[in-house]
Amino acid sequence: MSEQRNRSLLPSFALIFTFFLAVIFISNVDQHQLNIASAYPPPQTTRRPRSYNHIINLPMLMKFPVYFTNSYYMQTTNIPMHQTKGSSLGTILNTGGIPRNIVIILDYGDPVIKNGSYGTDLLLNNVFASTASIKSAVINFATSFYNSLGTNQSHLNILVATNNSRTKDGINFVNYNHGVAWAQMINEASDYLWAHRGSDGNPFATKVIVSGASDMEAAYNDTYSTTAWVNGYVSSQYYPLYNIGNAPCPWVPPFSGNVSCEHGWDQNIVWYVSKGAGTNIFAIPEIYNTLGVNAWQWFYVSQYGYIYKNGRKIDFSGSLTEYGACLQRGNCNGIDNKPTHGWWQLWSALHTNNALETNGYLWLTDISYYP
Repeated sequence: MSEQRNRSLLPSFALIFTFFLAVIFISNVDQHQLNIASAYPPPQTTRRPRSYNHIINLPMLMKFPVYFTNSYYMQTTNIPMHQTKGSSLGTILNTGGIPRNIVIILDYGDPVIKNGSYGTDLLLNNVFASTASIKSAVINFATSFYNSLGTNQSHLNILVATNNSRTKDGINFVNYNHGVAWAQMINEASDYLWAHRGSDGNPFATKVIVSGASDMEAAYNDTYSTTAWVNGYVSSQYYPLYNIGNAPCPWVPPFSGNVSCEHGWDQNIVWYVSKGAGTNIFAIPEIYNTLGVNAWQWFYVSQYGYIYKNGRKIDFSGSLTEYGACLQRGNCNGIDNKPTHGWWQLWSALHTNNALETNGYLWLTDISYYP
């Protein structure tokens, strides 16, 4: 009995020690450093067969990040504005000197099909943006970033995002065909970056890649529409898909099996759109709640996959907060996590179970509105 009691205390001591390190880490982070995030090593960028053009290899040892990136709810597809943003980020990294592996999210809003063209309604202003205009804007962001890096060997993964929401008029364009169109846009943008060369003579994709993403939330739409969109993307994808949404599911055990979540969703659906639909799907989930609730919700969804889906836990690539957006628009009581806090909540939750802990680095990024 005494031996068993001592063993049960070991995880607690480990967590206390880890928490102590995290407090030191967070206290030394400059909360105004919203420009870049670090990781090592950089992702593998060797050209792959088309079904696996880019696979990110995460390092085996955990490293605390020092900075975090700014991600954006984009209100425009204006080319010069994208060029300016990309160039600014590249210049910051070039000036800093240290090679970094970073991620940013460019979220273009609600799925829409207009006059036969696939695209989105940009958030807030509801202006239609076709996939062609989004692709062009992203390419210009990427190439401007690359050409401003100079000799710096940083790597950038741009997640080009939509969501699973109906339009403001209540029309549902979240379907299989829109998922296909989004994947095709990502394929074309990424292939452009492989086929064209930067100012140093190397392909743009040696330092910057493009992946798909969707802010998938239970409150936005039903499970049928959301899974159909994901299946459409997966059917045509050459590049990864990231779920950057939420998991409004139970977070206080005990429970077992497939537990019901909010709005008719369940853990199995959240797991499916974050992992189960394909082999090249990852998650950078919303960790907005300041008390850590969101981190534990995702922990138990990943645990569901591990237990009931043959060990297929969710592959978490980072955490997403909305501290910047909250500063801009307010009304964020209790969901205005700072980036480092959200990151720590997710990492510490996952590392309470050896089977679910991450095998590598977690990015951290914080989203706001631009312009």
